[in-house]
Amino acid sequence: MPRDLRCLLCFLDDDAQADLRLEAQQLQPRHERALAHYIRLLNDALARLGGVAQCPLHGTNDPQVAWWTDEFLQTVRRINIDDVCRPLITSYEEFVGGHIQRATETLDAMLRQFGYHQRASNRFTKGIFFRGRTGSLTRYELFHIPFTKRQCIKNQRYSLSGQPLLYLGLSIVDVVSELRGDPLNIAGFTFCYYWLREPEKVRVLDLGNALQHMIFNNLRGVAAAGANVRDIAATNPSFSPAFPPYTEAFVTFLIAAMCSFRRTNITKDDTFAPEYVVPQLLAHWARTNGYDGIAYASTRVDAANWQMSGFVKPNHYRENVAFFTHFDPRSNDEHDLALLNRFEISDVVQLARIRAVTDGELQALRRQIVALENANPKGNIIARSGIELDVGFEGLELHDPPGTVTPYAATDCGKVQRHLQFQFLTARLSDW
Repeated sequence: MPRDLRCLLCFLDDDAQADLRLEAQQLQPRHERALAHYIRLLNDALARLGGVAQCPLHGTNDPQVAWWTDEFLQTVRRINIDDVCRPLITSYEEFVGGHIQRATETLDAMLRQFGYHQRASNRFTKGIFFRGRTGSLTRYELFHIPFTKRQCIKNQRYSLSGQPLLYLGLSIVDVVSELRGDPLNIAGFTFCYYWLREPEKVRVLDLGNALQHMIFNNLRGVAAAGANVRDIAATNPSFSPAFPPYTEAFVTFLIAAMCSFRRTNITKDDTFAPEYVVPQLLAHWARTNGYDGIAYASTRVDAANWQMSGFVKPNHYRENVAFFTHFDPRSNDEHDLALLNRFEISDVVQLARIRAVTDGELQALRRQIVALENANPKGNIIARSGIELDVGFEGLELHDPPGTVTPYAATDCGKVQRHLQFQFLTARLSDW
């Protein structure tokens, strides 16, 4: 049953949007009709939204945060949702109707209208990515699927059968869920971390919920520090609810939502997924327009079990980046080595071979890095070293069984992630 959306913070909640998409699919089994029904649900929900102060869920937020959010709601209501979403439906209909070139042209026209050919995300310059696979594997086997094993590559949300991508997750629970594994039983998995050496040279099309990352988390911190948000917004354009990047982030939120329908009616013989057409077209557009990858939220993490505490629920732990590989028919290499060499790739770990890493050990490493950087700066290593690796995960909890709450760091997935974080921070000490 879709939840009652009372304010903009309710509307921007990823789980609430997942409920709306599920309702659309249940009422309209044909995907093009489910997409159209979802647009109607979005418009209806947006029209009904009230102020944050009157919301049963978010009403206790700081009054300044409530003011800013309500002002931004007025900006959002001036966006024509149909202008954003209808071309995606048209593109889908043209593709399944066999007019592939026309489908790509329709999508291209809409994305250029909203300036996506000139965008890139810098949200992944800190922190690290994770990769995993089932089995006891070597570091080499945690590269992307080799070009010589294309037959193993299935139809995925952002890639076609036979086209290998490098799929990385921002948390271990996400990686396991994307592999259709059980995050409570990860003994049979092998993991490693990936770290971009020069993120400023990588262009990612970010379909994450940037409004939560860009606005609400930062905004609440500023308000909590005692600053006057209204005064700041009046004198600083980047804090104004009418600042164009926030409007652009809302448009991206809509596009990402249209790409996030769960697969339905799956059998072992299914080869075509109508829910994947729009995201695959988007990924194709991104590749041909100079992007190196595409960031998106997982639809496979069980949000009923893995929950964020607090009013605003960032989905950092459910995010992925799919990096595009480039195939050179003249080369005998089984992998895109140019892509892999962009990363520092750790040694592999398994649950049985890790040890518990304490908060004290992580803090000690961070202090060492800060001291070294202050004494002998090496190009902002502090920021690049993931000093805030736990941001985005500190509020993550496992609710299983119902009524039992376990902090993420105490779960097996969290233990593996902290172990890899420890390895990562230790490796940073060698930068001096």
